[in-house]
Amino acid sequence: MALITNDLDAVRNFLGPGLLNLFNTIIIFISTLIVMFLISIRLTLYSLIAIPVLPLIVSRLSAMLYNRFKLSQEQYALLSARTQESIAGIKVVKSFTQEKNEIDTFSELNKDYINKNLALAQVRSIFWPLMILIGGIGSLVVLWIGGIQVIERQLTLGQFVQFSAYIIAIAWPLISLGWVINLIQRGEVSMARLNKIFKMKPQIKEPASPAKLTELKGNIVFKNVYFMYPKMASYESFFDPQDTKNNKLQVNYNKSSPGIKNYKNYNDNINDTVEGKSISTSNTKISDNGNSGSNCRNNTIKNITQNRDYTKDSSAGNQWILKNINFEIMPGMQFGIVGFTGSGKSTIVNLIPRLYEPQNGSIFIDGEDINKISLSVLRSNIAYVTQDPFIFSKTIKENIIFGREAYLLKLSENHLNKKILEASKISHLHEDIESFPNGYQTLVGERGITLSGGQRQRLAIARALTAEPRILILDDSFSNIDTNTEELILKDLKAKTENLTKIIISHRISTIKDSDLIIVIDEGEIIETGNHKELLKKCGVYQRLYYRQQLSEELREEI
Repeated sequence: MALITNDLDAVRNFLGPGLLNLFNTIIIFISTLIVMFLISIRLTLYSLIAIPVLPLIVSRLSAMLYNRFKLSQEQYALLSARTQESIAGIKVVKSFTQEKNEIDTFSELNKDYINKNLALAQVRSIFWPLMILIGGIGSLVVLWIGGIQVIERQLTLGQFVQFSAYIIAIAWPLISLGWVINLIQRGEVSMARLNKIFKMKPQIKEPASPAKLTELKGNIVFKNVYFMYPKMASYESFFDPQDTKNNKLQVNYNKSSPGIKNYKNYNDNINDTVEGKSISTSNTKISDNGNSGSNCRNNTIKNITQNRDYTKDSSAGNQWILKNINFEIMPGMQFGIVGFTGSGKSTIVNLIPRLYEPQNGSIFIDGEDINKISLSVLRSNIAYVTQDPFIFSKTIKENIIFGREAYLLKLSENHLNKKILEASKISHLHEDIESFPNGYQTLVGERGITLSGGQRQRLAIARALTAEPRILILDDSFSNIDTNTEELILKDLKAKTENLTKIIISHRISTIKDSDLIIVIDEGEIIETGNHKELLKKCGVYQRLYYRQQLSEELREEI
């Protein structure tokens, strides 16, 4: 916001009054100087006696102006960001009674901004007096030397008066030069900040010769995919992991490996700790309901939760977020992804619409490398619902048809309402909308503030379904929805979107248990794969998660 407002304004002032006065100063100064030389070369040289000091003053003060204005703009950006953050997080601020702390923090930032501007003003205030002094020295010399020449009859009185008038005319350009240089320095600093944005090129680019695909079927294949996120501290500092000069990563992996590891008895003997407290479940028996294999049927289930070591090895080979990911999703399949927090589940689905690109390996959709599919075709066929969806400050209806307005608004009112109603009923949002005073024309406020978390998620699901995609990605999109409503939504989704390829990410086993294929992710690797019944037969992570959640539900019911 600081770049769009303050910096852009500084560039505009340089390109407008700055350049205008710069050319005005140069033209007046040169043309006046020529006429002065024609009148008296000697007197003109005397009048310019202080001019050699000008470049020294300008260079010194310009450097100071540049540095101080840069600090001022950076502080303004911090102040703007903090203000926006405080307003956006006003509920959190109030709930933690941090109003005074936020006011004090703003005051400190504001004081720093004032101090930096005062430091800038001090340098800027020196410019004008110095320019006036240099012009005044020239005038003083002309009066002294010119007066002597008139007395000695080397110069006529008319020429002297004429010369004095030109000295006054040339004084203003010298005085305004300080103001012009100030505008130039401000514009230079701001343009440098803006150029850092302009020079950033999107890493995800349209293919030079895109494949002739207009509609996707939904077949997705991951083959030996390795990925790590690019490191970006801010728009001013960008790190590219593919730059071998800065990041010498050596990839050691076997391309022939299947990429799916079956960890039988996965960490069976690890002691449990949750939030630093030991959990003893050695005497807890949990019924397997006939789903577990013979190895686990009569076993006492121990260590429902794992003491997983989250300390990452800093060596190059362990910096990958995803490592050797291999799987295939058939068209119309419901595909489930489950795993611990931070294991890389969302990263996998971010690669499908090319929000990021893997450093190694390939991803294919309908037999085509996604790098060869047009971005518009790829993304228009994919609907992606995140855990915290973005809702626009529009009506519910406008939010539901977002992204498809050009097509949907051409339909008749009845046909359009039918599509909106169908999507709302599948996402079970319609019942809530009926209770709103203005129905589908209800304004939801900034980021959907008037809606609950569950309503926002259901609105996002309705929006995704209205887009009529071929691939639907639900990334933990039921986290704020109760289990009963979630079950109804999933049931309707499966029944009414049979031809749609669905990818569902969830921490809850109940959300993905009906999937045709489920993969379990741990620390960026696929450690188990199969459907719900097959995974329960393995004494692995999936079974642990299932029993842990089953135990939690039983405890909640007892409480």
